[in-house]
Amino acid sequence: MFDLKGKVAIITGGSSGIGASAVSMFHQLGAKVTIGDIQAEQGEALASELGDLVRFSRLDVTDPSAWERTVHETESAFGPVNILVNNAGHGGHRKSIQDLSLGSGLIDHNQKMTVAAIAMADMKVWAQRS
Repeated sequence: MFDLKGKVAIITGGSSGIGASAVSMFHQLGAKVTIGDIQAEQGEALASELGDLVRFSRLDVTDPSAWERTVHETESAFGPVNILVNNAGHGGHRKSIQDLSLGSGLIDHNQKMTVAAIAMADMKVWAQRS
């Protein structure tokens, strides 16, 4: 069976839906998990339900300083981050793809989230090399 014992994960958008399922699965496989999300009530409830190896950190994935805080909190609690599941996103639209524009809030949010996550991961990789 697949084993994540000794691994530390941050799962964005982990308070509900697919992200919450990922949090539960990673926890069952032995990982220490930080739920990064803006849905604090749901995230805190899930962390409380799963126990000491799961924690919640309020994370606006478009904010680099929030990433820094979440990573710091995670590493202080669990050790170095090994896994990032960049699941968060803003899907609150009912339009077809043809109706979206590059300047739309949805596209802007998801692009900022991706860039902030990549920047954080790149920073961590380079820090581990030195």
